[in-house]
Amino acid sequence: MGRSIANVKISVIVPCYNAVKYVKTCAESVLNSTHKNIELILVNDGSADDTLEMLKAIKLADDRVVIIDKPNGGVSAARNDGIKAATGEFIHFIDSDDWINADCYENMLKQMVGDVPYEDADVGYFGWSKDNVYKTAFVQSKEGYTGVGGRCEILKYMLSLVGVGGGYVSYGNYIWNKIYKRESLKDNLGEYILFDENVSIAEDGLWLSYVAKRWNKGVFDKTPYYHYFQNPDSVMNTAEKYKKTRLGSEESHIKMVEIIDEYAPDMADLHRDVCNKFFLSHMEGDKTHDPEFIKAVLNNIIKINRGSCPDSVAEKIAELMGDKPRDIEFLNRKLVKKAIALTKRIDRRRKGKK
Repeated sequence: MGRSIANVKISVIVPCYNAVKYVKTCAESVLNSTHKNIELILVNDGSADDTLEMLKAIKLADDRVVIIDKPNGGVSAARNDGIKAATGEFIHFIDSDDWINADCYENMLKQMVGDVPYEDADVGYFGWSKDNVYKTAFVQSKEGYTGVGGRCEILKYMLSLVGVGGGYVSYGNYIWNKIYKRESLKDNLGEYILFDENVSIAEDGLWLSYVAKRWNKGVFDKTPYYHYFQNPDSVMNTAEKYKKTRLGSEESHIKMVEIIDEYAPDMADLHRDVCNKFFLSHMEGDKTHDPEFIKAVLNNIIKINRGSCPDSVAEKIAELMGDKPRDIEFLNRKLVKKAIALTKRIDRRRKGKK
């Protein structure tokens, strides 16, 4: 039989930057959980508003709260400090403007450590909903797989991006809809696998690609326990930053393919196919048909496909750009071949330096 979860401690890490408007709701959702053995780590990442004062008030009301006050270093550095300070057997990350259902931890831990056949899982995936000022409780994972799985399922449902991929059902490569066994986040030398503090876009997917190598058993529950607040003013949703964030995301996904290809080539191929559609969706989202942006996306498609451009992808790009004939110049076969040749030369140079 599985063991009781009452004594199982979970460390919940919340990076906070100028979060005074939202963090109280987030923290209360954690502290009001039906599972009481919680350590709530609130990391003040050099906020310029009254966030620190709010965190102190939250701690004053509940001694399960730990505050880390640090100079601004970005969300990855904040999460890394939280990981190092965590003392729970399990870890969960929440963004400061999101919240969870009260029964999230109790129900997930029952499956991960308390009930046969799911006990001793390395990771638990759970459902989520997107909430914003325009639409609430739009469940993203309502069709998600529920049950227990091994390495294949862990990677498949992480790498099949939500909303793209030819109908793949996915939990997505987000860190906040997963609970992690803390020991599973360490490498062979017993050191934590930390977030890359030099990457600010899709850094969570990169981190997951590294740590997933350590996971052998996962549980999956499509119940939407997590509420993701889609802030219309956030970096990813500000119109003028659209191209920068999308290209940054593409570079991270290219790196993810390279990482996973080292230990799960079949899953890397899955992610490569999904990314072709994902990158194309960025072109569709750019209503200006900016030729430089389209060219950058095309180069990333060539890069992720090992120096080639699939015919179906080229045809789709031509279709997207059909109303701007002068901009299809770089889509002709001759220029694509040049781009492929350049990519191959760059790759050869990189290999020569290794």
